[in-house]
Amino acid sequence: MAVGLGFVAIIFIISVFIRIPNMNRRLGDDHEWLTAQSLIALENLRSQGALKHRFRILQTYPEETNRFVWDATTRLLSPDGKGYYITFPPFSIIFAYSIFEFLQLEISVLNLQLLNILLHFIAALFVYLLLYDILPRNNRVIPSVVGSATFILMAPNLWFFSNTYSWDIIWHYFWIVGLFIFQKTIKSIESDSRENLNVYMGALALINFLTIYSEYQGLFFSLSILIFSAVRFKRSKLYRRLFYVIFFSTRSRGKDPGNTVRAARAAG
Repeated sequence: MAVGLGFVAIIFIISVFIRIPNMNRRLGDDHEWLTAQSLIALENLRSQGALKHRFRILQTYPEETNRFVWDATTRLLSPDGKGYYITFPPFSIIFAYSIFEFLQLEISVLNLQLLNILLHFIAALFVYLLLYDILPRNNRVIPSVVGSATFILMAPNLWFFSNTYSWDIIWHYFWIVGLFIFQKTIKSIESDSRENLNVYMGALALINFLTIYSEYQGLFFSLSILIFSAVRFKRSKLYRRLFYVIFFSTRSRGKDPGNTVRAARAAG
């Protein structure tokens, strides 16, 4: 496994050199407005207080002249004229904000791109691990490396997983990790030892929650697990347990307070 992971790392380093010409420059190419929107939200949360605005995707700078302005990134205005983007959940912003605050990093195009690339690398490792775990033992290293390399070097991935950071992107990373954990969970259920089953189920519940809280498409991931578990109820009681674990982790996502007028008034 270590040799295969080493090859994946080398391939990813090559991909970084491929992407360098498109990094740390003015935004304006394909879907980079999403990166700009994320940067605006991060800057506003840092300058105006993340807790005050409940980590919502705030799109209005603090100056009075910026208030009461409807634009493409504003879906809700608070009574004092601050605009929020509420179409998607806010975890992509919460995640980046937490990283930047913990490491005391400047909120910049380059730093957001580097974070995106780091997440792409982690996802590529999990693609390798997922394939390595699924494929036959006597022939899995090379196919796993090829699969991970394809995930790394596909033209859309080279672009979107570096230059575009948003809710539309980050959920892919959680989804890939979730697929790997789901595979380990099923193998544990089907084994006699049930090794690390509680750990896998807990991790799957968490990653399911984060996927949904990043982008509503995560609900399809949750629904897939629920259907898979439901059709196997008779096979093992543990599938019933898996069903309820995922159901409640999905349900705990709850109603996003940022999607209500009440939250906007409270923030204002």
